[in-house]
Amino acid sequence: MPSDLEALRDRINGELKADLVFGDDPSALVTRLELGVPVLDETLGGGIAYGRITEVIGAESTGKTLLALFAIKAAQAEGRPVVFIDVERSWEPTWADAIGIDLTELLVSQPRTGEDAFNIAHAVVRDNDNPGLLIIDSLAAMTAKAEVEDNDDGMQQQFVGLHARMINRGLRTLNSENHGWAVIMINQIREAVGVRYGSPEVLPGGKGQRFVAWQIIRCRRAGWIEEGPRDAKTKVGYQWRIVLEKNKQGEPFRECTLPFYFTGDIDEMASLLDVAIATGVIERRGAYYNFGDLKVQGKKGLRDAVSADEIVFDQIKAALVAKEAEEGF
Repeated sequence: MPSDLEALRDRINGELKADLVFGDDPSALVTRLELGVPVLDETLGGGIAYGRITEVIGAESTGKTLLALFAIKAAQAEGRPVVFIDVERSWEPTWADAIGIDLTELLVSQPRTGEDAFNIAHAVVRDNDNPGLLIIDSLAAMTAKAEVEDNDDGMQQQFVGLHARMINRGLRTLNSENHGWAVIMINQIREAVGVRYGSPEVLPGGKGQRFVAWQIIRCRRAGWIEEGPRDAKTKVGYQWRIVLEKNKQGEPFRECTLPFYFTGDIDEMASLLDVAIATGVIERRGAYYNFGDLKVQGKKGLRDAVSADEIVFDQIKAALVAKEAEEGF
């Protein structure tokens, strides 16, 4: 005989054509898209959530679209459909190909207006047969139809609040209609003029986006990677810092720094060793580094030794996982 709660569920689902389920139903569980970089996935609590909206923010040229490209590569590896809505007109196939994206298994749209972008996004997430990854790049670049098509006063016409209203409405409906797609929306941080107290940072599109976002990921550039002689150094990459500012299912404010090279490669080994040293998994005594029976001098010596011994590398990763489970970091 069904319980009172089961009877209530069946009655409401029958009367209202609703989809009430118990909390342990598979449809209520959050699954994630792992990006294939263990240190980054650990920072994000397992990756990008399916069925949710993730916002990626940052100043210009800090790796926001780069994060989306790694997500595309990971989704394609899972056999998922991927749609890229390129509002900024910044899509570069050559760069995407260098990262390892299959261009023949990717849909790209460059809509004229913000409303067009959201109409495409809504149509995409309504397809529940095989949900995948949807990327909107970016909210800041969206222009309302009324602004694009206004010819009366030209550049003199003011559209106060129009952009924020369009963004908020589009995201509310997108969130309501989405039942399986991992959605990444990108936005650019701007600075408000005349702010004397508090942070001057603002996100174009209003405050509603922060409420809709399941996770908010901030990208920063923490320094250049240079090679060559001291008097003729060449920038070959940068230290890519990822901060999880909001997380509705887990610990927020986790972060990692990944050495990223302009060839499209991430130096995962360097990042892993930095975390291991910072957390004490690898012990540092002066110029020497110790891990189990391993004792080497200098950071380059540590990297060379770990790179040459896959067993030690795996042991360090396992020790980091155990450390995180025990203490959190």
